[in-house]
Amino acid sequence: MEIVFGPAWRGNRWVKKLKSRGVPMIDPNATGRQMGAYKCAAQRTGLPVEEWIARHLSGSGWCYRCRSWKAQAEFSIDRSRASGYASICKPCCSDASTASRYGITRKRLAEIRGSPCAICGRTEFIVVDHCHKSGRVRDGLCQRCNSAIGLFGDDPEMLAKAMAYLEKHHG
Repeated sequence: MEIVFGPAWRGNRWVKKLKSRGVPMIDPNATGRQMGAYKCAAQRTGLPVEEWIARHLSGSGWCYRCRSWKAQAEFSIDRSRASGYASICKPCCSDASTASRYGITRKRLAEIRGSPCAICGRTEFIVVDHCHKSGRVRDGLCQRCNSAIGLFGDDPEMLAKAMAYLEKHHG
């Protein structure tokens, strides 16, 4: 991977060109104010500044939400940031968005996703089930059970009729 540093990389035109090629925007020879910014960022991650620079130059990024190092591909593109990538990884951003959509905390979302399906007991692909009329979160269901309830329009009467039908025509 190409590493660019020195006065030429600071110009706006160069920054855009280098970002588009995926070149890391970390100056390993930084001093003064820039080195101070690197030290501050390294301190927040709990690493020595040399290791922080090495990780960034190798293509890793620090997620400030889950507090872990991840591959740069796990971050969304954000052209407004100097690195060209968001400071929160895609899974964390998705979790925050989902929790916000249903008006629950990320902790509650993790509890829902960590529990088995409330109907069949499966543990794969747990989604948030909610009432479409009130918006209230009910529980976590696997995608299959959640889709089945949704196809019956969240109507208990329709589900009771379907159950009666199955019992009537059962093997």
